[in-house]
Amino acid sequence: MQPKDKTKNHQKCGVVYKISCSDCDETYIGETGRTLSYRMRQHASQREPTTAVGEHIGRENHKIKDEEVKVLARESNTWQRKIREAVEIRTHKPEMNKDNGYDLPAIYNNILQQHPQGVGGAHAEGLTSPPLKKASDGQKLRKSYNIQSQQR
Repeated sequence: MQPKDKTKNHQKCGVVYKISCSDCDETYIGETGRTLSYRMRQHASQREPTTAVGEHIGRENHKIKDEEVKVLARESNTWQRKIREAVEIRTHKPEMNKDNGYDLPAIYNNILQQHPQGVGGAHAEGLTSPPLKKASDGQKLRKSYNIQSQQR
């Protein structure tokens, strides 16, 4: 019996990812339900409409290397993935992003203020809450800090 081979990042689908430019300090955070390699081909394409990463590559004549692409989270549920992307954008404030992603409810402001290094980084700093592996873990985090959810 052989262990299952680990899926390479570029073959993963349903991910929130971070791209760091190889030639400068600018970053981009995005999400895709497709494979990461497919999304990276879209970013590299100079056909209209170009992505924010594509615009950066064309305008600055910079390159993005495979090792500069990092998977931040995997999430098969589209809405949970979009929420996670928005949390990561608000936390890291990437320069290449044109927008903040999904418009998060105000409750997330409280959570992110209590975790200025990011939700995953807070645990590493010794706080008792575990890192968010999925956007749905935000419910557990709200309960641990006794934050009430807003009714719509």
